[in-house]
Amino acid sequence: MNFNILNDFRHGLYDCFKRSKDTLFEITDALLTETQATSPIELTLSPFFTRHWFSFYKALEHGIIDRPALRKLLIRFIPTTPLDQPLLVGLDACNIPRPESPTARDRTYLHLHNLDGEAAITCGWQFSTVVVLPSPNSSWDYPLDNQRIESHQTPAQVGASQLKEIVPLLPRRPFLVADRYYGSAIFVALICKRATLFRYKLLIINHLHHLI
Repeated sequence: MNFNILNDFRHGLYDCFKRSKDTLFEITDALLTETQATSPIELTLSPFFTRHWFSFYKALEHGIIDRPALRKLLIRFIPTTPLDQPLLVGLDACNIPRPESPTARDRTYLHLHNLDGEAAITCGWQFSTVVVLPSPNSSWDYPLDNQRIESHQTPAQVGASQLKEIVPLLPRRPFLVADRYYGSAIFVALICKRATLFRYKLLIINHLHHLI
């Protein structure tokens, strides 16, 4: 690990926090290092969180993160891909079950295949994530953006919006890797209207090359 690069990244991350920045920064360190905590209050026991427990909740409620600056920072530190290899960007939506959180804002019904019972349905949130996929293949990736999919939105709408912001910042034209849920006319129309410069799914790559 190059500690100069790590230090540079941490300084950049700190600058992305615009309110409650010290507390948010310590929350980040606690999340990255604590392996046993199962709740926010347990995270406040981390040796990297040096503040009172109520500061944790106050920062989550009132803190401000500069999302455009954070995207630029994450893109700045993605690994360099050789020119003879494609820059692969992954897009997917994931479910976060919250069946016992009735006060959680804007929960929706989610389909989960590993639930007990006949109906694999629960309540919770969906999040859309854009990452750079490593080469060679690895279980690790490089996140660029993560947004909650609200109840009035679809994964395609949120994903297209994320790509609109991210793709112009990338060092070169990427290939998009996505599952079948993004292989729809609606998603293609969204990315074409916004002139998002990438190629989508190997099976229709030539077709989209002419559309964009």
